[in-house]
Amino acid sequence: ERSLEMAIGILGILKAGGAYVPLDPSYPQDRLAYMVEDASLEVILSHSQVDGVLGNFRGRVLTLDGLASQTRHLCADYSCENLCVTD
Repeated sequence: ERSLEMAIGILGILKAGGAYVPLDPSYPQDRLAYMVEDASLEVILSHSQVDGVLGNFRGRVLTLDGLASQTRHLCADYSCENLCVTD
């Protein structure tokens, strides 16, 4: 779903050096499974309302709607500076 959390999630993914792979929950499960396997996904950012759509995904699933309350106190200890990327 398009939301503020989605924009923040995409920004966080890109700042951490990850790749954004849009997975539409209306796609058939076989299609989603193929996309997850083909992209070699290890972590999926999602909403709790689409938890059952991912089937037997063995990686880590973080739910955006539960993540804010869980990590607010954890983030206070980390720097707000951008990551330094070197070649």
